Amino acid sequence: MKKELLLHLVAAILIIAGTSCLGSDKFIYGFKGGINYSRIDYQEGYVLFVDNHSYPPGYLMGISLGINLWNDFAVISEVNFQASNVKMHILDGTDIIDQEFKLTFLKFPILLRYCPDLHFIPYLIIGPSFNYLIKARYSASAVFSDLNTKNDISIKNKLPSISTSMEFGIGKKINLANTVFLLFEIRGQLGILVKDNSFFTPKWYTKGLQFVCGLNLN
Repeated sequence: MKKELLLHLVAAILIIAGTSCLGSDKFIYGFKGGINYSRIDYQEGYVLFVDNHSYPPGYLMGISLGINLWNDFAVISEVNFQASNVKMHILDGTDIIDQEFKLTFLKFPILLRYCPDLHFIPYLIIGPSFNYLIKARYSASAVFSDLNTKNDISIKNKLPSISTSMEFGIGKKINLANTVFLLFEIRGQLGILVKDNSFFTPKWYTKGLQFVCGLNLN
């Protein structure tokens, strides 16, 4: 936990120091918001079988700070608030259990952006994200019995406070005026949320899809 937070702090310091040395034309900052769709896949071989997922939308909002490095490359450091909803049907023996997870994170992505200076070519982003769990709620109801029924309970203490994921995607920026740009991005997320947890399956694979819009100044 301390290593991940220290890494992000060092990255933020380097970005701020770099902007003061390189000048304001290298400085990138802005804000963004959007919607996200998330799912959880259990570790392969676990006794429960996921029959079906549904994808109620969540939302995200955040700020970004970065520097242009060389040619078409930049490093972007972000702080994002993200609320995700996941619903799934579980086949457990002779019963079907409807599960719902509501997860809220404060996320710290550090992204490398490649943005060629061509009008019709989208830019590419990729990098790790360090995620702090703010809130986690869980509901479950059995279809054919009253067993395994839980009504909106907190599971925050059952999950790790810090997790990591990989973010990647494409985007397009549109010049509005001078150094003001409108951004549109489509992002994917892959991560592992749970390891060796006795309450849930030993490992969750998390996946996400985001549609993001924002403003940048650089």
